[in-house]
Amino acid sequence: MAENSIMWTTDGTGDGLAGGYNMAMVVYNWLRTTFIGDPESEGVLRGVAGQLAVTDGGGTDALIATGAAYCYGYYYYNTAQITETLPTPAVSNQISRIVLRANWTAQEVRVAVLTASEGDPAPALTQTEADTWEIPLAQVTVDSTGNIDSIVDEREWLHPNIGVNSAMIDPGAVLNASLRDSAAQSVLGRYQDSAGTPADIQ
Repeated sequence: MAENSIMWTTDGTGDGLAGGYNMAMVVYNWLRTTFIGDPESEGVLRGVAGQLAVTDGGGTDALIATGAAYCYGYYYYNTAQITETLPTPAVSNQISRIVLRANWTAQEVRVAVLTASEGDPAPALTQTEADTWEIPLAQVTVDSTGNIDSIVDEREWLHPNIGVNSAMIDPGAVLNASLRDSAAQSVLGRYQDSAGTPADIQ
């Protein structure tokens, strides 16, 4: 069938499938395509608890904050800080990747750690539909002294798969205060005055 629709009473009439809807129809065709602009990288919900931020917990401990996300359409939430102890390399720096992993066999989304060999680039994500799908949270580099050398934030906020044009923005909806320094930098880059000096957008 080329055409389909959800969510009807499941009485066998029309698209209301007798016996209910399966996981693929609800998750893949609805939540993923509606709420995730780029399922390969996006997922973290901005402003929810600690936003799943990854921080240095001392030694080789990486701390993952509370927060929520969608991983390939599956909703995930975490209400307590998670500690992941990363391996200590013998000689060269070693990169681990903290990810969210949707596992179809286990039927769960969990924080997971991917670790590269010493001196190698960050490990690749596994993104196989109906099997394993990973989205990145951070790259964490550990040095041979058993300490975290750096953390690279790889979170991307969830963006609903919709478009916005100027006709959809009410006059006065975007105020000068909304375009100052920190709010505008990530989108426009920091404004420079005529002398090339960084300055707030007024």
